[in-house]
Amino acid sequence: MYRQLVCLCSLVFSSSVLAWVDSDLDGVPDKKDACPNTQINTAVLANGCQQSLGLVSVSPIYFNFDQSRVLRSQLPSIERAHQLIKDNKLVSISLLGHTDNIGSEQLNASLSVKRAQSVKDILVEQFAIDADVIEVSGMGSLAPISTNRTALGRQKNRRVEFKFE
Repeated sequence: MYRQLVCLCSLVFSSSVLAWVDSDLDGVPDKKDACPNTQINTAVLANGCQQSLGLVSVSPIYFNFDQSRVLRSQLPSIERAHQLIKDNKLVSISLLGHTDNIGSEQLNASLSVKRAQSVKDILVEQFAIDADVIEVSGMGSLAPISTNRTALGRQKNRRVEFKFE
């Protein structure tokens, strides 16, 4: 009788312990964790997957023609992005640079990367964001959000967009 009780207790205890193993330390047991490799200090839902920010609005950073210098008028958008990064402990930020269609594609590709790099430099130097979590890339004139037939449309296309993960 004693032996059966010990065996039964061992089975109950071991299965309950295994039910609460949390390999990625996100607070969700592995048995219920739909995303088993969550990074440390990441907010997760009850299923163990990263909490989405939903629709997050940060205005793009706009630039003057053929320039990569960030205008003072664009700093509030960078400050908003910084606040989102800080408040949500985001681990990955992509900065995607764009241009209008004036000039060669090679020139525009280079300029779009320089624009994204300018925004990254501000986030790193003025807001102390870790440079390793910010990726910069450029699309040149390949992804306009407005027509390139008008001055206003071209102005809207000269931008850097944020993507948060």
